[in-house]
Amino acid sequence: MNLIRRILPHALMILAALFLVLLVLNEFNPYMGFLSSDVSKLFLLAFCAVALANGVVAVIRDRREG
Repeated sequence: MNLIRRILPHALMILAALFLVLLVLNEFNPYMGFLSSDVSKLFLLAFCAVALANGVVAVIRDRREG
């Protein structure tokens, strides 16, 4: 559990940075379709899953400490 608690925030920050870069690139060159490809949908799914897992771990940790 301790390893998961250490990895999840870092994975969340990496995926969030990835989507920020894709948003900027998509604005400058919308014809590339960065946010309409299957790979970007897979990354978005991973981002949502990691964010959800991070939230669950945070809630569990808060309940144990509180």
